[in-house]
Amino acid sequence: MKKLTDLKILQYELAFDPGRLVSVVLERVRSFTGDKWAIRRGGCALGKTPVEGFFYFDLEPMPSSRDANYLLDHRWPSAEKALEFWNRGRNYILATAKEERMASSHNGNYER
Repeated sequence: MKKLTDLKILQYELAFDPGRLVSVVLERVRSFTGDKWAIRRGGCALGKTPVEGFFYFDLEPMPSSRDANYLLDHRWPSAEKALEFWNRGRNYILATAKEERMASSHNGNYER
């Protein structure tokens, strides 16, 4: 019989918005090339690169449509690196983050 200490952690809660009943989470993302980490709110993943002064939680495309540019901007190699990014920018990200920018795999650009 397994104990909690035997189980792999898939998600950590970073922040919670009680008005919207939504959490920002640090989530393990499985892939053929190994585990990566994403910072997510709802069905959207946080991009590392601000656009016009705003961070975006982008709607994630289907797995087969996530190109190298998308993965580079929306994944971290470890939970520690993702948490470091979050801790550095938490207040600014929460104050300015926008959602529902459609991620596009066309030449690594994202529609807004």
